[in-house]
Amino acid sequence: MTEKQTKFKQLMLSGHGRCFYILADDPQPYKDIVMYGCLHDISFDMQCEGTRGIYMYNLARQFDDEEEFLRAAAEKFLTPKVNVDWHTFNHLCDFISCFAADGNFYTENILEKKYSELYDLIIKTWRSVKLNNLTTGFEYLAIVIMQHKGLPRLEKIITDMGAYFLRRHHTDDLELHWDFAWFLQCAKDKFGSDILHKIKCDTPEVRRFIRVMSAENDTIKPQQDKLTADDAAKEISENGFSLRYRRQFALRADNDEKIKLAQSVISENDPYVKANTLQIFALRYNPFPLDPLYLIEYAKSKNAKLKRAALDALIYIKSDAVHDFALELLNGKNTTDGLYMLINNYKDTNYDILMKNLGTLKFDIQDKNGWHGIILSLLDNDALPDCVFEFIYEKSMCSGCRASAFREMLRRNIINEKIIEESLFDCNEEIREVTK
Repeated sequence: MTEKQTKFKQLMLSGHGRCFYILADDPQPYKDIVMYGCLHDISFDMQCEGTRGIYMYNLARQFDDEEEFLRAAAEKFLTPKVNVDWHTFNHLCDFISCFAADGNFYTENILEKKYSELYDLIIKTWRSVKLNNLTTGFEYLAIVIMQHKGLPRLEKIITDMGAYFLRRHHTDDLELHWDFAWFLQCAKDKFGSDILHKIKCDTPEVRRFIRVMSAENDTIKPQQDKLTADDAAKEISENGFSLRYRRQFALRADNDEKIKLAQSVISENDPYVKANTLQIFALRYNPFPLDPLYLIEYAKSKNAKLKRAALDALIYIKSDAVHDFALELLNGKNTTDGLYMLINNYKDTNYDILMKNLGTLKFDIQDKNGWHGIILSLLDNDALPDCVFEFIYEKSMCSGCRASAFREMLRRNIINEKIIEESLFDCNEEIREVTK
């Protein structure tokens, strides 16, 4: 790829509206890149951002032969492989449905063909991981079709789902409820919260759907006891470290117990037990409560596990000692850990070294070098200079982070007319709406 094509692809993967202005001059050099985006899920976090299907549809429309993008997407969408690839399925579903919304009857047939295929599969497949993957895609497609059509089509979908429930009459209603809970919520958003009372059909399938979707979990969770340092020591001794237990301890232990556990880290001789215990403090809302010099010492340990645990815990501590250690790490080319610590302990005199090291970050959709965590740390510190938030808006592949940076840029009044214009075509709805 040329330098311009590489830049365009990076902008597209970040969801920038600037891509539309580039295509307006001459779209042909970027056709293959746009085709890639049409056929692949390019969202960084689909559950938080949604798909980029609509964004890619609008980019495809900048070409005279937009139907070529549609045909390629439809061909891929109709393959069996996509049925259990939730991210690609949702992306293609949204991309194709945009053409359907514009009155393209060919795409309506494509969506209905896939709906029939998936429905036949979920009816015949026994409860399993495979069935869960199929029902997830089926639900998403049902939502898309329901959004574009009226109440009669909704009733047919409900009848189909009711038949699916009838076939699984040995399964608990509440368990079945969660198969299509999102669909029901979307139906209520579109047709009203009383939608189940508007359904005119009175068939065994519809009655079964209403019964299952009316099931509610009325189980009251028992009050959870406080956790102690001794509880944590026992958990680590029996099961080792777990992310789940780290969160539980942070939320259910009081400060005295956290201090007691930190003291046990210092007195422990076994480096592996020390590391497992120390990892409990690698959390923003449970920072290590004692002198960070202990952690700095462990961060220089020859034991890799202890060293890693200490570096992770140091990220969340604010102190001059950690600030100086961050500079030491950056000088030693440990960019990721050094940046985390410097961001949390930033001083005005650190401007040059901060921007220099941010400029070395490699942004990729798989987050191989941990750039997303660094971006989140930057967003947590509103004392950082303006150019940091401009950097996030420009570079981040997470459009949610870009939206947060955009809000901060608006608050600081550092957005120019060019950015406002391109933001109207951004992949992120919040960025588009805030400047309309």
